[in-house]
Amino acid sequence: MNSTVTYSCPNCGAGLAFDAEKQAFACEFCLSEFTEEQLTADGAEEKAEAERRADEEYCESMNAYVCQSCGAEVVADETTAADLCCYCHNPIVLAGKLSGQMRPHKVIPFAYGKEEAEKKFLEYTKKKRFLPKAFFAPAQAEKIAGILQQMGYVATEREADADIIVFNTCCIRENAENHAFGNIGALKQLKKDNPSLIIAVGGCMTQEKGKTDVLKEKFPFIDVMFGTLNLEEFGDLIKQKLAGKKKVIRIREKEGEVVEFDGAYRTSYPNAWVNIMYGCNNFCSYCIVPYVRGRERSRKPEHIVAEVKKLVAEGYKEITLLGQNVNSYGTDGLGVSFAQLLDMVASIEGKFRLRFMTSHPKDFNEDVVKVMQKHRKIMRLVHLPVQSGSNAVLKAMNRRYTREKYLEEIEMLRRYFPEAEVTTDIIVGFPGETEEDYLLTEDLVRRANYASAFTFVYSKRQGTKAAEMENQIPEEVQKDRIMRLVGLVNSLTRAKSEKYVGREVEILCEGYDAKKNLYLGRDEFGRMGYFPSEQDEVGNFVRLKIEKANGISLYGEKVEE
Repeated sequence: MNSTVTYSCPNCGAGLAFDAEKQAFACEFCLSEFTEEQLTADGAEEKAEAERRADEEYCESMNAYVCQSCGAEVVADETTAADLCCYCHNPIVLAGKLSGQMRPHKVIPFAYGKEEAEKKFLEYTKKKRFLPKAFFAPAQAEKIAGILQQMGYVATEREADADIIVFNTCCIRENAENHAFGNIGALKQLKKDNPSLIIAVGGCMTQEKGKTDVLKEKFPFIDVMFGTLNLEEFGDLIKQKLAGKKKVIRIREKEGEVVEFDGAYRTSYPNAWVNIMYGCNNFCSYCIVPYVRGRERSRKPEHIVAEVKKLVAEGYKEITLLGQNVNSYGTDGLGVSFAQLLDMVASIEGKFRLRFMTSHPKDFNEDVVKVMQKHRKIMRLVHLPVQSGSNAVLKAMNRRYTREKYLEEIEMLRRYFPEAEVTTDIIVGFPGETEEDYLLTEDLVRRANYASAFTFVYSKRQGTKAAEMENQIPEEVQKDRIMRLVGLVNSLTRAKSEKYVGREVEILCEGYDAKKNLYLGRDEFGRMGYFPSEQDEVGNFVRLKIEKANGISLYGEKVEE
């Protein structure tokens, strides 16, 4: 076998490395393996390139993207450019397009913006630097970065410049683990060239039973491993490594009390994410979250209110309250309901938007909607994951509500706010899902008239009940259904965009698109608008007159007050 020839992976396009032991070419990114015969077969290269081009054209036509942290096959439009992946709560950036083969894509690191990074590099050239990668949730990412900052480290964009590289992993979907394995494996040579580099791995994957042993065997160069239930110990674990300990591994088996941390390193201005609770008690049959993030634990309301007050005082303009199921906040004996907490936070003085996610349909209630009616700063946008429109599938998923109850909740919300918008999550190809079940999902999507939807192909996760179910759906059927569903959702989204033309809307400016030479921001319903301006508008509320809707994007001009 010719190990000196350079080949690209037919699946993801990354370079292949020759594995002498296996006598095969292995992709360290997507973990595929190929013999030289497979790579050199007549027409193999042309076929792979043709498939990649077809995938890219499909993505362009469907506007399809992946979440850069969990690898979920999210079909997101530009209205979610600065939003959260509703599967793993990570901010979605419109890059790393979804392949028709559902292949993994490289994670874009969490880092400073270019100009700020250059300034920081000049200011802190003598300080140690860290590079946090593949973060699972923004609030957790900011805590890890904050701990390192308190230890004297500063952020960097380049792996080669880093003294510590941290992976905060996700295992919600198989692609998420492929992402983690591929990105960790890619550091093997860097660690060899720089033995003093500390590589730390934490998050859901390390918390998953048996995964630390897999990581130790597969990547012996990892220095520190920690779980989701002992994040507060991360700084001490790094100190132990710096003190000379060869390898530091600490995974807590059972959740403890919530430990408050006031040093988050935020880079998301003008948006801020605030965890109000951790863990999950729902045990949906497809989901591994309760097994790796523990039972529900609510933060004390006074700590949440104090954090939001501080953020508002610092100039943050959109606050998102986070939880796996925010509606069950306080049910762990705290004595305060989510509706009461929402009222407390919305009563804080200052001009800012307030939203929350994620709501579970079995717990979403009118008390919350009444608080929304009381406070205009609460956005009229609710994320309410339905997962399926079939009662049979919902029962198999252990969701504990029916399609009828779900639609009644949307009807109740729109009785209070006829203009309210709803977004959702939908899984297709769940074990046992029939074509009739799938068509019921399409029917519910039309009835709910969603603003947008995060759509997923079912991903089998070991350790969940669904993984052991019979009647697993063939991949080709899953792909057919996801494409049909995406087309339906996109048609609804575009129709809603067209209704904006000629209207005035208030948006919160969140950034500047250098390619378009336009500022961008979202209205309270999550719709993304672009506009020109001679001054820096980031962090400002701006009124726009919408002049055109280009599919899912809005374009307008500022309306002078």
